[in-house]
Amino acid sequence: IALNCAMQWMPDRQGFAAGVVLCGFGLGALVFDPIQTAWINPYGYSANTTYPDDSANVYFTQDDLLDRVPSCFLLLGGITLTLQLIASLMIRYPPEYTHTDALKNESEESQLVVSESGAYLKPTELFQSKSFYVLWVIVLLSTGVIQLLSTTYKVFGETFISSDYFLTTVGSVSALFNGLMRPVWGMLIDKTSYKVAMSIQAGLLSILLVTFICTEYLGEWLYMLWVCALYGVLCGVFPITFTVCRKAFGDNYYPTNSGIVATAFGVATVVAAALSSILIDDIGYVGVFSLIAGAAALAVVIEHLIPVKSIDGTVL
Repeated sequence: IALNCAMQWMPDRQGFAAGVVLCGFGLGALVFDPIQTAWINPYGYSANTTYPDDSANVYFTQDDLLDRVPSCFLLLGGITLTLQLIASLMIRYPPEYTHTDALKNESEESQLVVSESGAYLKPTELFQSKSFYVLWVIVLLSTGVIQLLSTTYKVFGETFISSDYFLTTVGSVSALFNGLMRPVWGMLIDKTSYKVAMSIQAGLLSILLVTFICTEYLGEWLYMLWVCALYGVLCGVFPITFTVCRKAFGDNYYPTNSGIVATAFGVATVVAAALSSILIDDIGYVGVFSLIAGAAALAVVIEHLIPVKSIDGTVL
């Protein structure tokens, strides 16, 4: 809903509008990571225990630290609820936009419906579009990369960096890149095309992932630089995806259609969470980072072999 509203205000710069809105999503860790660390680990404990069946990961076992974890969820939930209530009261569509105009041709039965806002697909017709399935798979692969990196970069850092506060600082600084680079990626798709923007984003991500393992030998500051670069690149998935959804499937029903595409985020999150520990144990960090680099490269290959198209057949 927030994305749809922002794009209505900036119809000629929809990628940039999406990037600005999603910037807040990316900057969340900049605010919440220090809050979580200060609440849960105020004394700066280091992870101190490994287990025979999970030797790749190091865990915190201090009782007072663990006792503070449940209350942290209540704290974060209260902050989030307050911010969401305030923000929802401030959302306004531009004066010329009305929901009635957006749905004026809802009764049409054809797959290709034309209104004042152009051609568009209804949500029920989305599943008849080959571009939907191509985009969904690309988003699945891209989000899988994000989730696996998010669940492994810190535990990888813990293998050669002992300071939990330094790793928290890495998370906060990388969140700055994660947020501020989203409008940049949005502007890129506004100026070029989905194929160009996605190819640049996924290509850079593959290179950074393949070389990330080298930071173990280059020191903690190079590790921080790589994590920041990774998050500055991988964040491009979100503005690029939500902008191309509008270009591919039309303005009307955009919130619903983009929500259907976004189900790939949920699937990737569940799969990545289930696989992260297993993969680290079986193939190690070199294997994990190489695997997700391959997933990013595969997304580019799919887009070039089966390009995403608009309703009128234009390659996006």
